[in-house]
Amino acid sequence: MPERTARSRTLFTAAVALSAALLFLVEPMTARGLLPLLGGSPTVWTTAMLFFQVVLLAGYLWAHFIATRRGGLALGVYIGVLVTGAAVVMFRGWKYPDPGGTDPRLWVLGALAVSVGPAFFALASAGPLLQRWFARAQTRTPAAPDEPHRSHRSRDPYTLYAASNAGSIAGLLGYPVLVEPNMGLQTQHRAWIAAYIIAGVLISACGVAALGGRASDRRSAGVEPMPDRPPRPITNRDRLLWIALAFIPSSFMLGTTAYLSTDVAAFPLLWVVPLTVYLATFIVAFAAPGRLPLGRLSRYGSLVLLFASAALLLHAKHPLPLVVLLHLSALAAAGLVCHARLAASRPEAERLTEFYVYVSLGGALGGVFNALAAPVLFDSLAEYPAIIALAALAGVRSDADSSWTRRWWLAPAAVGLSILAAWRLTPAMHAAGYAALLVLVGTPLVVAATAIARPAAFAPCLAALLIWGGPGEPAGAGQPESDAGSPRARIETERAVRTFFGLHRVELVRGPVPHRRLLNGTTIHGIALLDRPAFPTGYYHPLGPIGEVFKRMDNARAALDVAAVGLGIGSIAAYARPADRFTFFEIDPAVTRIAEDPALFRFLAEAEGDVVVRAADGRLGLAASAPGSFDLIILDAFSSDAIPVHLLTREAFEIYLGRLKPGGVIAVHLSNQYLDLPPVLGAIVRDLGVAARVRTDDAPPPVPTERDLMDASIWAVVARTEADLDHASSLGWPAAPENGSKAWTDDYADVFGVIRWDMPE
Repeated sequence: MPERTARSRTLFTAAVALSAALLFLVEPMTARGLLPLLGGSPTVWTTAMLFFQVVLLAGYLWAHFIATRRGGLALGVYIGVLVTGAAVVMFRGWKYPDPGGTDPRLWVLGALAVSVGPAFFALASAGPLLQRWFARAQTRTPAAPDEPHRSHRSRDPYTLYAASNAGSIAGLLGYPVLVEPNMGLQTQHRAWIAAYIIAGVLISACGVAALGGRASDRRSAGVEPMPDRPPRPITNRDRLLWIALAFIPSSFMLGTTAYLSTDVAAFPLLWVVPLTVYLATFIVAFAAPGRLPLGRLSRYGSLVLLFASAALLLHAKHPLPLVVLLHLSALAAAGLVCHARLAASRPEAERLTEFYVYVSLGGALGGVFNALAAPVLFDSLAEYPAIIALAALAGVRSDADSSWTRRWWLAPAAVGLSILAAWRLTPAMHAAGYAALLVLVGTPLVVAATAIARPAAFAPCLAALLIWGGPGEPAGAGQPESDAGSPRARIETERAVRTFFGLHRVELVRGPVPHRRLLNGTTIHGIALLDRPAFPTGYYHPLGPIGEVFKRMDNARAALDVAAVGLGIGSIAAYARPADRFTFFEIDPAVTRIAEDPALFRFLAEAEGDVVVRAADGRLGLAASAPGSFDLIILDAFSSDAIPVHLLTREAFEIYLGRLKPGGVIAVHLSNQYLDLPPVLGAIVRDLGVAARVRTDDAPPPVPTERDLMDASIWAVVARTEADLDHASSLGWPAAPENGSKAWTDDYADVFGVIRWDMPE
């Protein structure tokens, strides 16, 4: 009998782990296919996560329905669902319609629903259903005579939840590290379908093993009762608690992802790591359900949340590894407290599918809040500090150890008073420097720390701090090099717009060099000097690489047809001559409105040539243009430092080259803090047999005046022949580096392989 139990457990563990791995492998794989159609927006990931969370909820509801039906008919129906999912994904999966003018979020949800949705639904229901079947199968296996004290855990179906989350992590991390670098998309799809079929066979075998299990069999066989506590009814309070405890870490995970990839660093791996941390907390909590010290976890978690709040109040971004680790630690702390409480409050095995329904509902509500509600409610990433404050409440309990006391309000009141004093002192502290700002923020933080042992008092303290938001960004933070760190600089946010494609912020910088700038996340996408509003500076300075390109093209041709992928604030339009025609392709209407507003930026308004802005993804817009239309094509469409991979593939450059006139040139902006992109271009150039030169300005040349605010940049030029790049070669631009790696294509891209691991602070 022990051997039979071991075989049964191995079968169920394999089925649970494989189905979970496939669930979380298909998420980044599918989002990878959607990105080219929506300009590479990171919000594709958040919206896809919402879809998968909602379908996960539907799968759990289905599992709950099937689990309450016994016999071969229920198993047959479920196998039919598995087969339907396989059929849809084989003949319809990963084929998406043109988004056209549809709302991007609705389009993503619809595209996923008609492609991988049915297969995801079938696998989503497997986790709780297999655990229920496992409990049923164990009723047919009596304890051996020599094992009177067999561990309850060996038969506890909730321990399979750890196997499920381990499989999820394997699938999630395996994609960027192993699958994407070594397989093209078509190969990935075929391999996934094959693994899906294997998972279907394993799940069906588990269903057969569970047939005939009855609670009465358990008693007659002498098997120990599965739960180690007496059954109790499930109340509405239990259900609300499960939803809340699942909502908090789900929203926290999505908020952390958005904050790190927008306000700290647009580092691609940061889209995956928070989800991995989130799943790891599930594994730890359900591997030892009810045995984690919730009191200590709550206190330690509150301390980490306090440090994360301090980083938010100080707008801390450096050193980057430490800041990222701090926010991920806050996610881990909140997730572990919430999931430990979930595991401790789990019901008996007979009610586990209902339990998972409410857990999944809380997770889906977290996705709805972050992906749909927050962009409408906030013009900043305000959902992240809000969920940090809410997470502090996770340690509050209503038992004898409750932190509610008659004087719980004293600490929040003291924090409020210290914030009021800090607010009044902020102007003087700004003038005194960064050390004074540390004291300003540190005082209410220290007061809040006195309430860490009492979550009911600590949560409102944290909420007050995060609503205050701190004294503002330190002077000089994020400034161009020539104006950085000036104690006299003052930054005012004039406009903040949040769209599907990113968080755009227009800032007025008053200091030694007054200027206005547009930021997407943490990356400056254009600078306009207040005294020379139509002078191109920053990455677009006339003495920089793109200035050299225009100088060469202007000397060669009396009139230019220029296509620019990415608008920014329209800095490139400053190079237009009266006879020139410039066509900008910009996918985000909010960016267009900002660039066209003469009260903010005047590059488009004062351009001398014929300037047109088209609302379209750059690659799709160029593909729709007539062959041989342009003398110069400029690629500069990166959102923050995240790259739209579809713009840097061999097929994309075939389109660009086909739209060039004879002797035409493609200029590519390759500046990026986190990815080494010149070798990517070099591999494409090698495959296509064309010419390319790269200029890296790590230290820009001296400019006529420091007031020009010129920034370092990396630009490349690509043309059909070396003769078309004679000007670049005469200036000493080296050939594009080539490290022997495989060229990126629409089917293959290895983003993980070009990460700069010596990331800047």
